[in-house]
Amino acid sequence: MDVAIKSQYLEVLGESLHYLTAGEGKPILFIHGMPMSSHLWRKILPKAATQGQVFAVDLIGMGKSSKPDIAYTVTDHLRYVAAFIERLDLKELTLVLHGWGSVIGFSYAMQHSERIRALAFIEAYLHLPQDETEVPLPVQEIAQLAVHPDDFYRLIVKENYLVEKILPGITLKKLG
Repeated sequence: MDVAIKSQYLEVLGESLHYLTAGEGKPILFIHGMPMSSHLWRKILPKAATQGQVFAVDLIGMGKSSKPDIAYTVTDHLRYVAAFIERLDLKELTLVLHGWGSVIGFSYAMQHSERIRALAFIEAYLHLPQDETEVPLPVQEIAQLAVHPDDFYRLIVKENYLVEKILPGITLKKLG
């Protein structure tokens, strides 16, 4: 059975958050890591939509969501995700978390346990890393690039470093 995935936008804290949704029933919210987007979940959502109503949000500043002039701290992301959940009034929520999205999701779950039904996670961080040795090598490489803003901008924006180099290096299948 083909499940139609809908692309939608929701105004949250004065900005537009993009998300994908499908299915019916108890909500399942997918939160991607950084720097990614809801596109990460595109093959999983149709299957998960048979278990409940799925939502895959683009974190603020990523994917098709607004890119406001903010610091993009974990606290910023948590504020937007919490407001997203509140606006949609998601209860009995299952959170599916990836990478940095796990820090956001775990923080939300601890602060709003009454809304949480279950947690599922992959490549998760149980807390904010205390130093660079606690993060994977690709994240360390990106952090080193960020020290030099001009080089970082050139690599990320002009040379598409994340998509052309980092992602192919951490996936099993050749990316299309």
